[in-house]
Amino acid sequence: MNKFDAYEHIYDTSQPEMIGVVEEIRKIVDRYPERYVVGETFLVDSATARTFIGPKRLNAGFDYAFTNSNFSAKAFGQAIQYWDALHGEEAWPNYFFNNHDTSRSTTRFAKGESDAIPKLLLAMQMTVRGTPYLYYGEEIGMRDISVPRHKMLDPFEQGRDVCRSPMQWNSSPSAGFTSGEPWLPVNKDYTVRNVISQETSLASLLTFYKDLIKLRRDHPALNAGKLEMIESDTDDLLVYQRQEAEVRMLVVLNFSKKIVSYQLPTDGFNKWELLYAGNEAMVTQMVENELHLPAYGFGILISRSE
Repeated sequence: MNKFDAYEHIYDTSQPEMIGVVEEIRKIVDRYPERYVVGETFLVDSATARTFIGPKRLNAGFDYAFTNSNFSAKAFGQAIQYWDALHGEEAWPNYFFNNHDTSRSTTRFAKGESDAIPKLLLAMQMTVRGTPYLYYGEEIGMRDISVPRHKMLDPFEQGRDVCRSPMQWNSSPSAGFTSGEPWLPVNKDYTVRNVISQETSLASLLTFYKDLIKLRRDHPALNAGKLEMIESDTDDLLVYQRQEAEVRMLVVLNFSKKIVSYQLPTDGFNKWELLYAGNEAMVTQMVENELHLPAYGFGILISRSE
């Protein structure tokens, strides 16, 4: 057990006087335009953390729901449903997979060097109700590095250096991050996994990130709309609807390594249009009112009022 977890945190977390401190911080922040304050509220349970968030308190608070979740449609669906309901209309959820304390999601979830799973997770993160937080290197699929114990700079728990390697800009020495010696070694894959190599590739993870960010910005239903979870006949699929005004958007995500079909809902809906299905070699296909999703595939659909 590490030293932090070796004692009960009775007097150093979630104290009543913190609410007044948080409200004072918000007053100061609100004196300036376009400011946004986020708290690391993960030391308490989600319901308690929610009390620190609101119009007069923090704009948002980090929650480890995605980071701690198992890789399954059910697990992520429960996390989204709970976190979204907990915030209600007053506060705004937020979601992240990676930070400076956590093994990268590409290492936790991805199968080898394939970026299919990271793309699936980003499709979910960019289409749920809430603000997505992205960690450097995530946009090119950087993996954890291996650091011997005696070379760790931060040996807390199992060592957090594995997710803090230098950003991989290009294939030059030290990945273009510095002309000197970086504080941690560069991942050995930097010669092929870097920003320059992905900028011109239509199938790259970096291009995928740009596509999804643009899609989110272009459609109010994705960046501000309501969220409604939709039941599926299979445990492999996570399905939810976003709605803003007269526009509905449907997100269908396949968390399995097999082909899965999904019958689109028709009651009360106009004709669905498959708006985006990714940039893999094989992507989701739509035939009349049915989606055919490849392994770790997804579909983002839109229906507009006539």
